[in-house]
Amino acid sequence: MHGQKVEAAYIRALQQFREAVTHSLEAGTINGPALVRLAIHDATTYDCKTNTSGTNGSIRTKKELEQPGNENLSSVVAALAKAKHAFSSLTHADAIQQAAVVAIQAAGGPTISITPGRQDSWTFPPPGLLFAPVPGDDQQSVTAIRAFANRTGLLLRAVVALMGASSYSRWWGQNQHDKLVSKPGAFDNSFFRSLVEGRSPSDGWLLSDEELRHYCEEYAADQTLFFKDYAVAHEEMSRLGTRLHPTTAAALAAAHAADASLWESLTPLQTAAACIIAGGVVAIGVGAWWNRRRRLRRIV
Repeated sequence: MHGQKVEAAYIRALQQFREAVTHSLEAGTINGPALVRLAIHDATTYDCKTNTSGTNGSIRTKKELEQPGNENLSSVVAALAKAKHAFSSLTHADAIQQAAVVAIQAAGGPTISITPGRQDSWTFPPPGLLFAPVPGDDQQSVTAIRAFANRTGLLLRAVVALMGASSYSRWWGQNQHDKLVSKPGAFDNSFFRSLVEGRSPSDGWLLSDEELRHYCEEYAADQTLFFKDYAVAHEEMSRLGTRLHPTTAAALAAAHAADASLWESLTPLQTAAACIIAGGVVAIGVGAWWNRRRRLRRIV
């Protein structure tokens, strides 16, 4: 799906729509957690191998809303359509993604800058594409999340960061969060804190895998890091199925996160080797400079 050309009038309408969503959240006429769930479910049906589905607004169709995992989203689709009514130029796909980041920020989460320009589609994906762990089977759940990351094209670290949104809006599985409340709590790292402290046994499978455990423990210990990684992951997710480019702020944040992740992913031996190589390069450079300086002095 191609991103549409966005004009100044569209940007203004989008900003006014964001303000309308903020007012609706404050008035309690639209559900923040459901907005986040809606955006994630619309995006993560994407298949990077076939380049199908993604952030195209198809989740507003009756057939997709009836699919397993999309329970309780019909009401927020209706509420969002009402908020969007005065802004007919906006696509549903853009409205869904923009409303979610407004809700996250309003709940105390990170500010997420996303590029507009998504196109709508009535073509809904086949069922079974939303992520769901396998109850009682840690290994199968780990396999499922890795397959989900591979299909969507998202890094595994990004998928884990997105799962942190469940402290605010559960977007997979079946638990108490499926019955969304009208007055949501805060967007924070409490999902990971509860997990590593053993207070979330249904999600304990995330700790059974060394890589997944590492990410979860990092986010449990550092909410600032979680917010930074979540913002990058959510922005990337919001472009699945499009040819949109990230905003300048989002691109810089993604580059910084990628650089940090590269060093963190190295083993101690790999880190030492990298430092030795870097030191060798510097030494060679200094040696070459010194030899050249000596030759020049002899010539003079």
